[in-house]
Amino acid sequence: MPGLWQLVYHQFFSDTMASPENKFDFIFAGGGMAAASLLLRLIAHSEFREKRILIADPMAFSGPEKTWCFWEKGDGFFESIIEKTWDRAWFHAPGFSSELNLNPYRYKMLRSAAFYKHTMEQLDSLPNIKIIQSEVNRMESIEGMCRINLQNGDSYESPLLFNSIPAPEERKEGHFYLLQHFRGWFVKTAEDVFDKDSATLMDFRISQKGDCRFVYVLPSGPNEALVEYTVFSETLLPENEYEGELANYMKTLSPSGFELIQKESGVIPMYSEPFPVSQVPGLIQIGTSGGMTKASTGYTFRKVQKHSEAIVSRLLKGQMPDEKTLNISPRYFWFDRVLLRVLAEKVMPGRDIFLALFRKNPPERVFRFLDEESMPLEELKIMNSVPAFKFMIPGIKELLRDLR
Repeated sequence: MPGLWQLVYHQFFSDTMASPENKFDFIFAGGGMAAASLLLRLIAHSEFREKRILIADPMAFSGPEKTWCFWEKGDGFFESIIEKTWDRAWFHAPGFSSELNLNPYRYKMLRSAAFYKHTMEQLDSLPNIKIIQSEVNRMESIEGMCRINLQNGDSYESPLLFNSIPAPEERKEGHFYLLQHFRGWFVKTAEDVFDKDSATLMDFRISQKGDCRFVYVLPSGPNEALVEYTVFSETLLPENEYEGELANYMKTLSPSGFELIQKESGVIPMYSEPFPVSQVPGLIQIGTSGGMTKASTGYTFRKVQKHSEAIVSRLLKGQMPDEKTLNISPRYFWFDRVLLRVLAEKVMPGRDIFLALFRKNPPERVFRFLDEESMPLEELKIMNSVPAFKFMIPGIKELLRDLR
């Protein structure tokens, strides 16, 4: 006998809804990268192209330009709009430098302007998709339907609501809350100083100042690159410190001078507290709100894509997306929490941790581990890369937390 969701799916979604204007097949609260990723995957299937879909966000598929970087095997869903890829990448630390062969992975860079332009081009031919530029004031469940109430006074209903709007932050005692914050410069140097075919994944040859700090360099040509200064810490830096550190790095990189083309900046949460699972039937958290920012690294884009694929796969089978099966596994979340504890309590410098990982493991193993696709034997090798006595007590403390 089919379950409740199968009945809802076949009765409610079997044909495009000929229902009141405030009812939709799917609603997206928030119109950022996560919403676009899931939406584009939905409309790639004929089963969903004619469904009524609403996106509510005052800055839907727009906003300040960002750069998303991730590693991936082969060609991905967004390959046509990838700006640059690299098969090789440098890792630098004091006394150690290695150019990593990333095969079978490639490191990829995608700009948000191209991503959102691509999104809008896909939506332009679908009149059944509606974008409302308004804040979402409230989300609730009423008689088996999800309802959003907008700042402009309107309300809309759907059996399935995807939310990427962050909840107000409430930090809990005993958890660790680090931030990955960064400032990037797109530069053009006076002379050819970059190898356009090799990125710099991490350069720790800079002052750590008690934190975990590194620079990465993504060259698009022999004299053009994105140079980004990144910090893992509890608080943000003064504005002039980011600028000063980047200026110092560029003096070493390009003594002949450079032209500053564009800037970008951002803040990514790295929290040991699980993101709350929705208590509203039919409301599915996506993006950072759904725990798709990896707690130990801040990487989000690739996890969002895997999450979106899993949601669409379940919908195609007539199954309700289940956050418990789509979210991070307890094993990997334990790994993340242990690393966050080690960083937050300064048990071992972050620079030394990443140096040990990339010095003692091939990049393919590290990437699989960070993508949460590794096998237990690989995970044991990863754990053996770092001093056991540094991680043992933090690991036990996190295990005890799970038993409470």
